[in-house]
Order: sequence, then structure tokens, then C-alpha cells
Amino acid sequence: MQRSITKSEVRMEQMMDQKIQVIHKRLDAFELRVLHRPAPTIDVTTFQRELSSLYADIIALLAPTESKPEYALAVPKDEVVMTILFGDTMQPPDSSRATGKCHRSDHTSGVDEARQMKKKARQQLEVTQRKSILNEERRQQQARDLDIGLSSIPSTTDGAPIVGDDVTDGVPIIDPRGSEKSDPPAS
Repeated sequence: MQRSITKSEVRMEQMMDQKIQVIHKRLDAFELRVLHRPAPTIDVTTFQRELSSLYADIIALLAPTESKPEYALAVPKDEVVMTILFGDTMQPPDSSRATGKCHRSDHTSGVDEARQMKKKARQQLEVTQRKSILNEERRQQQARDLDIGLSSIPSTTDGAPIVGDDVTDGVPIIDPRGSEKSDPPAS
């Protein structure tokens, strides 16, 4: 019994050594491939585009936020003093109408609270999405401004210059956005 245990231990050690050697060979081959790989070339236009994108992101991050901090909520001073002095010990008086009535809101309050929490979460999500869209639009506009610069030369599309309405006199205008609307006929 002891002999078979020692044989199986020796066999397991040999198998583990073989597996470790195979892994080391693969690692060595991978290291050689990585070391012999040529250095990547840098495309200047791609680099400039990425740099302008980073610059726009930094500007967006450094832009002041429109949200107000929580401590800036308007709470009357009298209410703060009353809360500090009495805290929650002072119950509001019951209305004369509700004095003798049986309250059954305990079974609906959980549903109402869940509904209110869901509505609040949805509203927060919508606000967050709007802010995200506005931030993305601002970032894209800044990126376009960086790419274009402050050029006053009118752009052309497929060689067709943009022409003002006062010059056309009923001739169809080539819209660079592709809507191809024509001028109304002259009366």
C-alpha cells in the first residue's frame, strides 16, 4: 500500500514537471515574438485627432457644473431652529376631520412609496441622460471647433458652393445636408 502511494506521488510529480516545462516553452516563445516585433509607427493625423478629443474632454471636465450642492437648499431659519430645539418630539396636531376615522393607508403605503421611488429614479435617469447628451454635444462641438479652427471660408460639398437665397432667383439650391429642397417659384 505504501509503495503504491509513493509510486503515484512520483508519477504525479513527473507529470507536473512536464506540464511546467511545456508552459515555460510557450512563455519563452511568446517573449521572443514580442521582442522581435517592430515598433509601431505613429500616424500623426490619428494622434492629433486623439489629442483634440482629449483636450475637449478636459475642457468638458473643467467646465463648471450647473448643479447646486445639497447644503444650499433653501430652509427657513425658523424651521431649522425649531427642528434643533424640538426635533421629532413635537407631533403635528391631528385634523378634526381625521380624528375618528380608521386609517387604511398601511397596506397601500408600500405601493405608493415604491411608485414614488420608481418615478424619482426615472426622473433622475432622464436628467442624467439629458446632461450626458448635452455634454457629448458640447464635446463634439469643441472637437469640431478645434479641427476646423476659426476659418471664415464657406465650405463646399462635392464642389458645389453654398449660395445665399438672395442670389438664386428661383434656381434650385444644392443643400450640403442632402435635403435637396428647391426655391419656391417666383411670382
